Amino acid sequence: MASANNSPEFLGFVDQRRSAQRARALAMLQLAPRTTYDFRTVGVSHPAARIRELIEIGYRIEVDRIDCADGAGFFHRGVARYRLAEDASQSTLPLFR
Repeated sequence: MASANNSPEFLGFVDQRRSAQRARALAMLQLAPRTTYDFRTVGVSHPAARIRELIEIGYRIEVDRIDCADGAGFFHRGVARYRLAEDASQSTLPLFR
């Protein structure tokens, strides 16, 4: 169970529509590269699908694979880590299709 201070509701993330999850994923990527587990902590239940949707909209997102622990401390190999490609023109792309 997530702690009260890290819950999606506490952070203002109660909307679970795909568009809202895409918006959260994009906001996170604009700050730093993120892993699948990072996205799940804020209620993005299927990060790969939301990333694919952002790519289809036109965002350039790069992925590499890393070894890391999940929120429960279990170690995993080949976890996806996503980052926005450095391209200033992305700031004008729409978020919704």
